[in-house]
Amino acid sequence: MPATDTLSFTWETDSTDIGAHVLEVRAATWQGEPRSDDNWVRAAFLIDPRDYATEALGDPWDMTEATLNPPAWKTNDVDSLRGWDASAYTDSIGGMFEGEIAPGDFSTNRMYLHVLPSSVFWIDGDLYNQLSLMAKCSMASELTVGWVDSHNSESSSLIDTIGTAWGETGPIDLSALWSGETIKKIWLRFDPIGTSIVNARVRIGQVRLEEQAP
Repeated sequence: MPATDTLSFTWETDSTDIGAHVLEVRAATWQGEPRSDDNWVRAAFLIDPRDYATEALGDPWDMTEATLNPPAWKTNDVDSLRGWDASAYTDSIGGMFEGEIAPGDFSTNRMYLHVLPSSVFWIDGDLYNQLSLMAKCSMASELTVGWVDSHNSESSSLIDTIGTAWGETGPIDLSALWSGETIKKIWLRFDPIGTSIVNARVRIGQVRLEEQAP
């Protein structure tokens, strides 16, 4: 019977460790051992980037429906909304935000993502600056991200376009915009392209704000 043993180790990972790794462990040979070319084992590890909401809040922005005192828009992953049709939120699909924006609010709507008010939970812009989301719109829409920093200065930037087909947008690199900043509020705006007078329907499955890979 082959000899066996158990090995444990602790690895404190950080942003520099993002990616694939292979750990190789080798045992020393002993006198009289019939074979010494198989005294090793390898294990593969994939280190994913940390996500702000998952790490800092313990609750990813995955649009899971709230069960206790749910807001009108059904999920606690959104703190507040401006310029959305208050009668059009639905929860027809679990873990999915569904809402509509009226034409008059196309350039002013805002979706404030959940960030706790205490400064210990604010976003470190030098660490978490890669934004991505799973979403679709009934009309192609420009996506703007806005934020309020720790000095209460507000800024925004047009960063991409959301299409009519379901898919992932990003990750979008915000590091040049957020360098040295601490973010206390973050919001998204969907600005449909064109002159249609019908409401724009938006579906969002998940928003992630991850750390930057080296």
